Amino acid sequence: MVKDLVIIPDPLLNRRSTNVKNFKNIKRLMVHMRDTLIANGGVGISAVQIGKLKRAFIIKDHNFIPIINPIILFVEEEQDSKEKCLSCPNIEANIIRPEVIGVQFLDLDRKMHTMKFEGKLAAIFAHEYDHLEGILISDLVGSK
Repeated sequence: MVKDLVIIPDPLLNRRSTNVKNFKNIKRLMVHMRDTLIANGGVGISAVQIGKLKRAFIIKDHNFIPIINPIILFVEEEQDSKEKCLSCPNIEANIIRPEVIGVQFLDLDRKMHTMKFEGKLAAIFAHEYDHLEGILISDLVGSK
């Protein structure tokens, strides 16, 4: 089901999300996030962008990758990432992001994954992770 996007200046977007502890409704939340992502043509979406302060997001590669309770283990190098955000319409910014990012996260079955993302996927992961911390690209403009 496609949900309404939370858009700036809504203060919810600047709040830190909490860990997912109850997995009872997480699959439904992820379906709503995926449907909303598809409907809006994005490459990533976090739970806060549809009004839920949970540490969960989806990034789109060839498939949709559900990310729950992520932890960043390391970052390497930097890249200049040209970014837009579904919650910040009419803003496009060049943001410094990691070129490589090592992470741990849970999937929908509570299985822990340790992965390394590189290039564009590293930038998308970092962008969505920022949402969990209450940070938007509008906060980072000029961070070059």
